[in-house]
Amino acid sequence: RHQMRALELVEGERLVYDIKWSGMPAGSSTLCVKWKRDFEGAEAYHIECETRSNKLSGLAYSVEDKTISIVDSKGCFSRLFQMSKCENRIRQTEYIRFDYEDDLAVYEQRRPGPFPTRSRKLVHIEGFMQDPLSCVYYLRTTPLSPGDTLRMPVHTARRTWPLVVEVVRREELEIPGFGRLQTLRVEPTMNFPGIFVRKGRMVIWLEEETRIPLRMNVDIPIG
Repeated sequence: RHQMRALELVEGERLVYDIKWSGMPAGSSTLCVKWKRDFEGAEAYHIECETRSNKLSGLAYSVEDKTISIVDSKGCFSRLFQMSKCENRIRQTEYIRFDYEDDLAVYEQRRPGPFPTRSRKLVHIEGFMQDPLSCVYYLRTTPLSPGDTLRMPVHTARRTWPLVVEVVRREELEIPGFGRLQTLRVEPTMNFPGIFVRKGRMVIWLEEETRIPLRMNVDIPIG
């Protein structure tokens, strides 16, 4: 079950990550807190993640992804999730609106512009949910120490998946432009199709005080 936690972010916060594939520059990913305002009667943050390949890596494997999460500020759970993936020949979209009054995840196939929704599917959920982007921000609300295990339900692909995050140890990390920072090395165990398609182990280094992700290593199908 989801544990309610207040989320405090700064509007306009922008985190930019360099992406390397086998040590070579491959593109960038940007996490941005766009706004905080009323969303369907609740105060929420609009968070976006955009990932782009650079020109060189795009010749081998082009990436142009955009993900949006509307996150409740008082409970830090997802109210809406929208993902558009364009990776080489892969085209994938997902739109989920969470209806907690009726315990439903409402899936819609949508088209741009003033067109009606193409299809709609209802999936039963139990309690408040994270989505593949909001779960990153839920980590920032939670005090973590080596040896801790954090569990949360993540809903995507018409299922609720268990996400288990193990806090392995403290590590000092050298970040260009920021120097040496104290971090927590965490290793998530997840089986759901997330923002990054997984086939192996994922390791994330969080800045210890803020729990902001500083670095991530992940095996993906192209490297």
